[in-house]
Amino acid sequence: GAQFFDILLHANSFEVVSGKYPAEVTRRFGPGSAAVVVGNPPWGYPKKEDEDGQRALAETMKWCDAQKGRPIGDKELSQAFIHLAQELLQDGGKAGLLVSSGVFFKHHKNSRNFRRVWLESARLEHVVNFAHVRQVFFSDPDRVAQGISPFASVVFEKTNGGPPADSSFQYWSAKRTATIENTQCVVLNRGDMHWLAQRDCLADEKLWKVYWWGGQRDEALLKRLETFCRLGQLSQVVHGARVLCRQGFTESKKDRKPSPAWFLKYEELPATRLNSYGPLENHWFVAVPKSVKRAGSEEVYRGTRLLIGRGVGKAQITARLETRPFAFRNSVNAFRLQGFESWQEKTLLGICWSSIAKYYFFTTIGSWLWHDEIHRTNVVTLPICFPKETKLRDRLVSIVEEMQKVDVQPDGLELAAMEAGRRLRKLEQRLNDAIFDLYELTSAERDLVHDMCSFGLELFYRNQKSDSLREVVRPSCSFGVLSDVGQAKDGLAAYLRTFLEAWNDELGPDGEFSWRIFSPPSHAPLLAVCFTSRYKRNPLPRPSDDEAESWQKLLAKLARNSVTHADASRIYIDTFFRHVTDREILFIKRNERRFWTSTAAREDAESALTHLMNAEDALSGGKR
Repeated sequence: GAQFFDILLHANSFEVVSGKYPAEVTRRFGPGSAAVVVGNPPWGYPKKEDEDGQRALAETMKWCDAQKGRPIGDKELSQAFIHLAQELLQDGGKAGLLVSSGVFFKHHKNSRNFRRVWLESARLEHVVNFAHVRQVFFSDPDRVAQGISPFASVVFEKTNGGPPADSSFQYWSAKRTATIENTQCVVLNRGDMHWLAQRDCLADEKLWKVYWWGGQRDEALLKRLETFCRLGQLSQVVHGARVLCRQGFTESKKDRKPSPAWFLKYEELPATRLNSYGPLENHWFVAVPKSVKRAGSEEVYRGTRLLIGRGVGKAQITARLETRPFAFRNSVNAFRLQGFESWQEKTLLGICWSSIAKYYFFTTIGSWLWHDEIHRTNVVTLPICFPKETKLRDRLVSIVEEMQKVDVQPDGLELAAMEAGRRLRKLEQRLNDAIFDLYELTSAERDLVHDMCSFGLELFYRNQKSDSLREVVRPSCSFGVLSDVGQAKDGLAAYLRTFLEAWNDELGPDGEFSWRIFSPPSHAPLLAVCFTSRYKRNPLPRPSDDEAESWQKLLAKLARNSVTHADASRIYIDTFFRHVTDREILFIKRNERRFWTSTAAREDAESALTHLMNAEDALSGGKR
């Protein structure tokens, strides 16, 4: 017995499943031995001086052989341990693992092969992306190394025959809110959960990122945008044009060699000086290094090129058109433009400055999650549309030329900088309107992009301090009809307008919905909106002024569906409440601006309509 447990103590799990230990050990802890596997695999790599760790890593990588059906990308141990869990499980056995987010977001060929093998032999049940709240779990002051790697929890079932064709799973995205900061608990909000089809995630791997911060409407808009030609394919649609995608120079402390003579002729523009607007000052340029690892490509140091910064911290995409010759480091994505007309070049720049580019990159790129970067391989996929009408073309070019001239950093002139900032914000709004017209976005799609680039990205970067988590801006009155909010552009009034515009047509020419807002007298962070059908010809009755009494009538409904304990000491599910009858639609949600946007109104309108249709089907026995 002592010898048996000594073997287990020193055994590497990958060696056990390889059959290197006695038969009894393999039988108990080898392939197909487990009904349940629960674990927290290591995410990093052993240090060079860690001999045992290095030996275990080598054995692990040897076991993860693609030829044996165990591909692995970037030597990621989370991927290796998922293979191990699959090996240990019996058919129908289940695993619950806390893994690096890289198992979903890395897009190297080997990582994609790993996901294909995994998801074709397992059925996902539950995935929670904890990337945005990882500091909550790793903020212990006694912790020597503060781990902040993005991670996710995943529950899956081994299925030797493959998952069912209709297999779907819950995909949650935990958001870092004030509740989390104050209680050190993770609140999983129903508004941050989506049902995903496993086969869809196999067919389109961008869905892992799309549904991390977005939803079905985002997926639909992205599919429509991707019908346009991509930046890297413009030579196929613009006669005689070429887009050369190259990189700048790279330095290295260990691996470097004397810079070539042609390279030394150029000056360097430091990446910190790459601005979207205004002139490049002569004193910003410095001498290029006399020794480099790679000198980069001279083709993108001269001529007309589109320069885009790799870093996108605070959701700022830096882009500019340049003809002045200079060198730069590989932290700049460079695209040499040849054979394009001036208006086409400026259209490309305008698209990169617009909310469309920000929206597209944030919702699709896995690297815009932790390192906040966009790479050349990402930029070349940007959907591009050129204006077909002269009027739109001239309008767009005029705005871009005006923005190029804005100096947002006038030396020593604080008031001038403030004025430039105000002017730039107005120009950015005009540019977005022009780009939205260029891509022919509907009003719903425009709201979707706006909401993601304001509420979504603001929450991503500011966490619990985000304005999107603040209380909604309420209309001046707590009840009314569409005409009372018909001109609303933002706040709760815009939510009401959008919902009513979507639903009033369903009530025919003589009917409409009235609305009423409720909030708890205790000032709990909740808000209720009730829509009630009525005849337009009848006067709108004034409700009771006793809001506390009105709220009490809602509590019985809310008490059964507010916060449901999720069998974990630090994780709770905060549910939304929806009640739909033939005359009334009621929503109760957290009083946070992100849940009461125009996009949320359209989603709520659709969910209510779907609920009524399902109810009718149930009453008719599925016959219409």
